[in-house]
Amino acid sequence: MRYILDRNYAYELIEWAYIQNPGPWFKHSINVAKATENILIELNKNGYDFDVDLGYNAALLHDIGRYKGFTKSVIHSFDGYIYFKDIGFTGNAIVCVTHSFPCMNEHIEKAADWSLVPEHMKLKLVEVLDAN
Repeated sequence: MRYILDRNYAYELIEWAYIQNPGPWFKHSINVAKATENILIELNKNGYDFDVDLGYNAALLHDIGRYKGFTKSVIHSFDGYIYFKDIGFTGNAIVCVTHSFPCMNEHIEKAADWSLVPEHMKLKLVEVLDAN
């Protein structure tokens, strides 16, 4: 499974996405990445062996689907999944989906405005969650 490991490339992608659709999601993504980095560094100090760059980049890019515009629902998760699948980063694609569903398929109908998600997107999101 391929993830983006280069921070410069990850930042280029998130900046591109921000240009497409500016909004508070950009600063949120940066803050999530910094928090993830700090947590992973502390865990590594305590004997774990996490790839800090992988975690930072995955956190930074988790909402990249917002480049298509704001939605109240988890549609941005689908958009991010398709974006990363198309450029060959399956790991990042899966993160785009799983960050919106912390309980996987449990209570999925209660996900952020699940009723607004088109059927073809629902089917793909459930498929990804089932497989991961």
